[in-house]
Amino acid sequence: MISKKIFRLSLVMALVVLAAGVCWAASFSLPEIDGWKCGEIMSADFDAVSGNQGYWLQRDYTTPSGTPIEAILMGGKGPGNLRMPPPGTDSATGVYGDGGTFRTLRAGGFPAILENRPLLGLSLSVNLGGATVTFESARFALSEDEFIEAASVIIRSMNP
Repeated sequence: MISKKIFRLSLVMALVVLAAGVCWAASFSLPEIDGWKCGEIMSADFDAVSGNQGYWLQRDYTTPSGTPIEAILMGGKGPGNLRMPPPGTDSATGVYGDGGTFRTLRAGGFPAILENRPLLGLSLSVNLGGATVTFESARFALSEDEFIEAASVIIRSMNP
């Protein structure tokens, strides 16, 4: 008798936590930033026979200094959570790679992975807890620190 009550209570608590996480993740968007040029938001839902599996949003930003940054936000069951290497990871693609590097850090208060590909540019993927936002910038557009700060401005403006 007691085990059934505990099971039911645990189930209800799990559903409440799950619902809160889904609502929190779904509240993310790609905002307008004062002083920045902000493109139109493109969006798509990940619909399947089994129901909605998540969403995808994309917006192009231009910083006040004129540097373009592309932001892509994905959330829901389909994309899942960004899997992160251990904190403090710092690595390179090696002798046979393209000279790219990646490292883990925090951006806008969230865990993130920064990739620097000499042929392509910078990419920053940020785990928002229920959603992932990725920022990309062209080669030589910004230094790593400038890029992380620009992405952090957007993240802090997302208002989860």
